[in-house]
Amino acid sequence: MDPRVVAPNRQDAYRGRYADSIQEDLLAIPSLSLVMDPEDWFGGQGIYANPTARSSAWDAWERAVSVEWLDPDRAEGFQIDAGIKIQGGAFRNFGLTLKKSFRLMFKDPYGPTKLEFPVFGESATDRFDNLVLRANGNDAWPYAGGSALYVRDAFAMETARAMGMVAPHTRFVHLYLNGAYWGLYNLVERPDAAFSSTYHGGDKDDWDALNQDSVPDGTREAWNRLLSLLNQGMADNASFYRIQGRDALGHRDPEMENLLDVENLIDYCLLNFFIGNRDWPGRNHWYGRDRTGSQGFQFYPWDSETAMGLGSDLQTNITGASGSVAAPYAALRANALFRQWFGDRAHQHFSPGGALYVHPDLSQWSPANPENNPAAARFARLASQVESAMVGESARWGDQKGSGPFTRDEHWLKERDRLLAGYFPGRSAVVLEQLREAGLYPQIDAPTLGHPGGFVERGFELSMQVPEGSLYYTLDGSDPRSKLEGVELARTRLVDSQTPRWVLIPSTQNGGSALGERWKESLSLPLDGWQSGRGGVGYDTAETYQALIGMDVSQAMPGQNRSAYIRIPFETKAASLKQANFLQLRMRYDDGFAAFLNGIPLASANAPGNLIWNSFASGAHDDAQAILFETFDVSGSLEHLREGANLLAIHGLNVSSTSSDFLIDAELVVGQREVIGEEPTAHLYQSPIVLSDATTIKARTLVGAQWSALTTATFVMGEPQLQVSELHYHPAAPGADEIAAGFDDADDFEFIELFNPGGVSFPLIGVHFVDGVRFDFTEKATEFLAPGQTLLVVSHQGAFEMRYGEGLPVAGEYEGNFSNSGERVILEDAQGKVVLDFAYEDQLPELQAADGGGFSLVALQGGGDPRQPTTWTLSDAEGGSPGKRPSGDASGLLRPTLSIDQDKVLIECQVPLNGDYGLFASQDLGGMQWDMVLSRRQVASLDSLQFEIELGGTFPMRFFQIRKVSMLP
Repeated sequence: MDPRVVAPNRQDAYRGRYADSIQEDLLAIPSLSLVMDPEDWFGGQGIYANPTARSSAWDAWERAVSVEWLDPDRAEGFQIDAGIKIQGGAFRNFGLTLKKSFRLMFKDPYGPTKLEFPVFGESATDRFDNLVLRANGNDAWPYAGGSALYVRDAFAMETARAMGMVAPHTRFVHLYLNGAYWGLYNLVERPDAAFSSTYHGGDKDDWDALNQDSVPDGTREAWNRLLSLLNQGMADNASFYRIQGRDALGHRDPEMENLLDVENLIDYCLLNFFIGNRDWPGRNHWYGRDRTGSQGFQFYPWDSETAMGLGSDLQTNITGASGSVAAPYAALRANALFRQWFGDRAHQHFSPGGALYVHPDLSQWSPANPENNPAAARFARLASQVESAMVGESARWGDQKGSGPFTRDEHWLKERDRLLAGYFPGRSAVVLEQLREAGLYPQIDAPTLGHPGGFVERGFELSMQVPEGSLYYTLDGSDPRSKLEGVELARTRLVDSQTPRWVLIPSTQNGGSALGERWKESLSLPLDGWQSGRGGVGYDTAETYQALIGMDVSQAMPGQNRSAYIRIPFETKAASLKQANFLQLRMRYDDGFAAFLNGIPLASANAPGNLIWNSFASGAHDDAQAILFETFDVSGSLEHLREGANLLAIHGLNVSSTSSDFLIDAELVVGQREVIGEEPTAHLYQSPIVLSDATTIKARTLVGAQWSALTTATFVMGEPQLQVSELHYHPAAPGADEIAAGFDDADDFEFIELFNPGGVSFPLIGVHFVDGVRFDFTEKATEFLAPGQTLLVVSHQGAFEMRYGEGLPVAGEYEGNFSNSGERVILEDAQGKVVLDFAYEDQLPELQAADGGGFSLVALQGGGDPRQPTTWTLSDAEGGSPGKRPSGDASGLLRPTLSIDQDKVLIECQVPLNGDYGLFASQDLGGMQWDMVLSRRQVASLDSLQFEIELGGTFPMRFFQIRKVSMLP
């Protein structure tokens, strides 16, 4: 360690400040020890000595290593033999950093094929094929200097989960190589096929896993099919629905291939927009899809370090991203429904309760009020995890840049506080405005609610308000917009391709560099030196744009500037404005633009946040999309449209001064729409709403014919409860009729039944299985489970209805299957809070009849810890009783009576069916452990079941219950 940071007897540059705490600092987080032959590290063929070496042979640069986990806060650790290799791309090079990242692989021939340990706690899996030790290349002192924080990538992954996405889990550790301290590392899951199958379900062999450079698992075929469809155009809804496996009306069609999870894509883009990820979309991304499942491609954040003040700033704008992993986003921007969905998701995340919300009046970070800025709270929490550990990192790697060492107090704390004070308070507002300018967030403000949702008293009065327009809301979970139909009554094209225009490629010689804002504001600007004409503005060395170009700038623009000033004056008549309630800007562009109406920003795409005379596009726009008009709804700018003379000014942007082509063309349309057909479920808000039971409110503002983003809140009364009441994990084999109908797999008949035992409705929105099977209630018709009601989730609805009949309360079909050997099953809500956590297994003799014998498992109410398999009993009848509460006690628990006859205790119980029954005893009423102490067979000639125990005999007085353990043949 650097003696300038920590030295004996406080003889260092900091007078012992860090030396005094170094021992505690090294115990602040877990440690990981890697041990192998020193030659395998640093010898001639050592992996550390040759970090850039790669080979097509899978094991050429892998080595065997012993991995040991040491956690000061946990008695239990692990040691496992594994494979190891250098991880990463550019930072393999010693010229960038001497500190290297690693990948640990649990496989033959090194050792076990899985690491089984809760590395990341209960919220993550405890079975791993791979783990990555990230040195945080860009965000570490050896490269970033005083701007390093070491937590930027972890923040992106934590934020992704807070937004509802699946993302790798992280854990900071101290690393030791053969006993030598090697610094602070971020241990993280690798989002490959094994990762996707763990968190989304399915078999890892069925998953495609792609990253920026390669296809680590599966193939690129499905991704190429998606790109092919995107290139055909996405402006119409039929195409938009098609890539999601939906028919022309938007209904899911199981026969159609789902290639894209649009909601996940939107959230993924919003995350990268918020952090200002400068390495994205061209680099540092993972995405995957199950070839046999019903989900579209899923996107995962990865290596998101060049962000949040490191290579980016508060104003960084990447909403114009295109190409690579952002190709679906760029193509879908042409679709109005996608833009609506995008605005709705953005509003959810940036509104109260959202992962990116900032209180408008209390934006500054305060540890006392983390709810005012959840993103800052998340960042501060991650920073606190490494604050002490930064001392060791400073002593190990703080001096690599050659200057005086970087340290925690002098550098790291200042950068942390800079972001808390300067980035997080303002970033959300900046991004929302960027989305508005890009046409991805409505200009019209969404409704605000007097209460953000959550627990309220029965009879609570909910108020709502909007600054302008009408407020429509629903109480049945539907979208107010879907219940109302818009009819276009009139439209007028104010500007089209043949409207005269003037163009200037600004330079210092022609004075364009000194025009400032005047060129886009003044109608009387002298136009000496400006080129006039009609049609699209641009040039093309090929043939793609030639037919669209009326004003050729090939002599003035290539090699000289990447910006073009375009002025299009036009007249507006009073009749066009009289009843107008919508305004649209339609653009052809390669590669970007910023449009202004009478000097007021109108819309933009691929435009930097700070426009100057020689700005360039922040991203490319594919030629196939550039030739199509993309519509931007700018109805919120209607007030800036004047009767008489107006000016549409466009700052055209090319991605490079050496680009082979450039194109800008515009249309401006004004008109009137009427909204008709209000349904009973869509209400016009006029007074506060009285809430009497769990309710989901969905509301939008309507101004003219333009809608705001969707405001959603769920209100819950009392203490909602949810239980699993029945599980059929290994059904009996199908019969002849079932096989003839095509249901030849016993797994098709699986089901799980949920039950609400409470007195108020249970909200299901956001509830989803994270372990066991895959199912999300969010998009299902049932948003609440009423008191005393059951709800089923089944493996195959057709098979289920053939065996049990139609009309039962089925929420839908889950993906995957329950394990026939038993497993743990977890349900979480939208915030990741565990709703249900239970387990079952097939090893208990008394429950064997549920393991392929035809009977289901029924949960015992009051039977103890639901994670213990002994809390189950067998169903009353073969096949179970899905959707119906068992007779007698709702839990299926038998109720014995107890009497004393001299020196004996008689325990007696009426039982509904013949079979084998057990007497179970527990030492305490908590019932965490129930043991079967006696068994009896009930036959038809007996009226009741009796167990007899001698006082003071084998069994002392304890707590007892009777359970059915098997059925008679």
